[in-house]
Amino acid sequence: KTNAVQMFNRMIGAPNDSMFIPQPIFLPIVLTPVLIADTMIAANNPSTTYYNQQVTLAQTQVKTEWNRAMPGLMTGYFNQGPDNTTSTFYRLNFGVTIPVFFWQYTSNIKASKQQAEIAKLDATTNTFNLQLEYVKAQQALAQSWQMMNYYASSGLLSSVEVLRTADASFRAGAINQLEYLRSIEQANTIERGYVESIFNYNKAALYIQFLNGFVK
Repeated sequence: KTNAVQMFNRMIGAPNDSMFIPQPIFLPIVLTPVLIADTMIAANNPSTTYYNQQVTLAQTQVKTEWNRAMPGLMTGYFNQGPDNTTSTFYRLNFGVTIPVFFWQYTSNIKASKQQAEIAKLDATTNTFNLQLEYVKAQQALAQSWQMMNYYASSGLLSSVEVLRTADASFRAGAINQLEYLRSIEQANTIERGYVESIFNYNKAALYIQFLNGFVK
């Protein structure tokens, strides 16, 4: 609150005698992504499970269509007897069913095979896209990490120095109110850049966790 009052006094042109000392910026919460081997990328992602299930269903449909076109066994029994009698005769029947018009099933078999190939292609495409997104996320993570290190090592110190210099110059009458406000804006821009680098790093870290299947 004291710092806010001091800054307000400077903005209205009535600085008090105490020099404004900026408070250290808050400590960020930085996530640690779980990086895995390239061969395991997308293995646990929910979309991979979905597309693999679609491939299995399509392959099962192909087998089903083939079975419909193949000969089959037929069994049955009768428990009927002559009229006007209580006697019952049991008979068992066994037979073989042979499709007479095989061409009726060929179109369904062909369609099911095409659907199975499409499902495999979709699964492969999904894996490729996840791997590509993983590479992009790693690049974003590394870039954000570099920016965070820059701000932590020198950027924030520059922000503090800008405010100190502006405070001393304003108190000495070397700069006017507009120039002082511009210096404050410059320092705030540096601090916003630091906060944005933290946000971008955590965003990339969470996305990597999602691609690896740890966030659903």
